[in-house]
Amino acid sequence: SELAGTGWHPYKIYPSDAPAISLTPQQQQSMSAKFEGCSISGSSGCNSYGADYKINADADPSEISFTDFFSTMMYCEGDDVMDLESAYLSALGQTTAYKLSANATHEMLHFMDAEGNSLVSFVPCVGPSVFGHTWTANGIGNTSRNTGKSMKFTFQDNGVLQVQTACRNTEMEYSYDSDAMTISVDTPEAWDPPSETACDRADFEEDFQHENAIEEEGELLEALGSIASFDIDACSGSLRLSDAAGNIVLSMTIVDSSSDPSDDPSTGAVAIDGGPS
Repeated sequence: SELAGTGWHPYKIYPSDAPAISLTPQQQQSMSAKFEGCSISGSSGCNSYGADYKINADADPSEISFTDFFSTMMYCEGDDVMDLESAYLSALGQTTAYKLSANATHEMLHFMDAEGNSLVSFVPCVGPSVFGHTWTANGIGNTSRNTGKSMKFTFQDNGVLQVQTACRNTEMEYSYDSDAMTISVDTPEAWDPPSETACDRADFEEDFQHENAIEEEGELLEALGSIASFDIDACSGSLRLSDAAGNIVLSMTIVDSSSDPSDDPSTGAVAIDGGPS
């Protein structure tokens, strides 16, 4: 499939019974369509969805069909979120054809119905840079401990990693190769002062949160020392750090959101006026 390995954010939805919907940069970022092998998956704004797909690129326009479609059914706060999600999923359900095009700066993907009417237009997902953001991780590996506070990480471009745990702020050196997608952290042998000393019980609401924070620091130090590679999910903007065996050690998401995504090209949000060419 020529779509395999690509990821997209919808930027315009064309309901059959309402005016076209131009998505804001924030709405673009909350919705996605990722093609991996013969499957499509992504976020419809609040819920996740997926399906198998088949294409016929020799047809004009190219044909596409979805089977075994599924979607989670979480309740989403706000009628506007629910309405947008409904419009997007409805458009996917009507899609029978697609077209790839490009303007001066971006490739675009368009979904159409059997009559050739536009249903959804997409722009490519562009992953954020490792640098210039504060990342948060809510757990280590598959373990999430309730400490009442999240861990935060900032990779500075001078080779310094700033780490904020529930107990302390500290810095470590790291090395990074963007071409080989490798990364390693020069961790100390132990926290100084020890976690039991650095963690003040008065900083936590519950005893178990204080105990969890102490245990989490020990696990975090071991996890940071095992990191060997990284990858960024362009559509979700998550950073995944893995060990030498490929096991995900830490999964992070960006927490700083002081700027408008439309002003920051590294976020992948794209504002485009007009419909398909």
